[in-house]
Amino acid sequence: MEGKRTGPSGGCADRDADDCGGSGSVGQGSSGGRPYVVLVSGTFNPPHKGHVKIGTHAAKALIETGHTVGKIVYSPVHDNYVVNKILSTTDDAGGTDGTLFLPMDVRVKFLKSIIKKEAPSPELKGVSISVLDFEHQRPDLLKRTNVWKTRLSHRGGYLKTISSVDLIKGFGEEYTKKGYRVAIVFGADLLEWMPKWNAVSHLFRQADLLVISRETDKITFGADPSSLLSNFSTVNVLHIL
Repeated sequence: MEGKRTGPSGGCADRDADDCGGSGSVGQGSSGGRPYVVLVSGTFNPPHKGHVKIGTHAAKALIETGHTVGKIVYSPVHDNYVVNKILSTTDDAGGTDGTLFLPMDVRVKFLKSIIKKEAPSPELKGVSISVLDFEHQRPDLLKRTNVWKTRLSHRGGYLKTISSVDLIKGFGEEYTKKGYRVAIVFGADLLEWMPKWNAVSHLFRQADLLVISRETDKITFGADPSSLLSNFSTVNVLHIL
């Protein structure tokens, strides 16, 4: 889904992060496309090959539709989010669903290991693939949110987390300066609640959505989607998995 704002032009610059591949050049589509950095955010608790393939397939889809891709960045959520998520599955007796807690450094390490073991794709030659602990680098973005307040207030409290809107805003501001437009990868099932996000229109100032289906045939929005859909001038349906 491409927003109504015109994407940035220009080349790309690298970030001071550990790259798992690529030479700093960009994967090329046909002329006239946007230069993108693909952002894949998630708990990655634990990471697996499917997480990595989501990012690489998304990048290939952009290139096939005429855009360029300079980087694929995997950004695990803050440890606080994982803790809150585990607490939300705890019953009144203190039992959980058995989910283990992997701290950020472990999730980053595992992701890098998986990326290194994946065979390089010819279509992504020159595309830099990185794992970035962005949310731990930006503690200033941590806030109390209504999502966790609703789920955990009865348990005596919850930890601050970074909202998707603030993540995309912070990430997008940084990469816009480098000449990129952000393509954030979302599962189609997440669209259901996106109309309820605070300041959702701000999301599209620096980013476009690249929506993938998780065996979802139909989306029923949890609120009036008019304000959300008004941000789009074009919707491209891509089969990437």
